Amino acid sequence: MCSIYYFFSCFGYCWFPHYFKRRTLRRKYGLQEDPNCPDCPATCFCAPCAICQEARFLKRQENERSNAYVASDVARHNMPAVVQPATHRE
Repeated sequence: MCSIYYFFSCFGYCWFPHYFKRRTLRRKYGLQEDPNCPDCPATCFCAPCAICQEARFLKRQENERSNAYVASDVARHNMPAVVQPATHRE
């Protein structure tokens, strides 16, 4: 993937591989494309924003999976769930 990215960046098309990775993420997770800002313009003109959006989504997916794992583990072993109290900053 790095060599493809390098090749495209020589000609100003570094957004091209990112576009296809973004499409793959959409298919994998069943996400709809935003009609106001489709993937092609997002990756071409605002690649840093698109990368941050994808990273936040993947991080949220990872957190949901780990929370689901912990919840199923607690239910399986009849262990009490421990909730940390929220701290307020002033």
